[in-house]
Amino acid sequence: MNCPKCGAPVAPGTSFCSNCGASFSASSQPVSQPVSQPVAQPIPQQNTYNAYPTTPPAQPAYQAPTQVPPDYKPLSPWAYFGYMLLFSIPVVGFICLIIFSVDSSNINRRNFARSYWIAIVLVVILTIIAVILAAVFGVSLGRELGGYSYYF
Repeated sequence: MNCPKCGAPVAPGTSFCSNCGASFSASSQPVSQPVSQPVAQPIPQQNTYNAYPTTPPAQPAYQAPTQVPPDYKPLSPWAYFGYMLLFSIPVVGFICLIIFSVDSSNINRRNFARSYWIAIVLVVILTIIAVILAAVFGVSLGRELGGYSYYF
């Protein structure tokens, strides 16, 4: 005989199922019909060590952007070199440097122009410090750097 609740085999004359604990009354003794249980299907194991899967993935792991917005278009190394040469021209480069520092049509060019400003400010500050130190300590920069002197 089998338990009507879980289908486990039950000895005749018992009042409780030893598997699930279901109680039986004298009038409702377990029937001897087999209860169909779902058969567990084995899950096929996938080889995790296989570097080449047998089927390709449904979609790629990432989607490459189809088009970069013009504001974020990257600059080539030659563009950086060209802008550096342009900014080195005395008057025209200074005007272009001011324009490109505030222009937002290309974020990368704007950031490069701002970094060029930082370099200019650092050079100016270091030059001022060097001149002040030379004045305080009385060092002639022309003679120390190999310049010509009228005094022997």
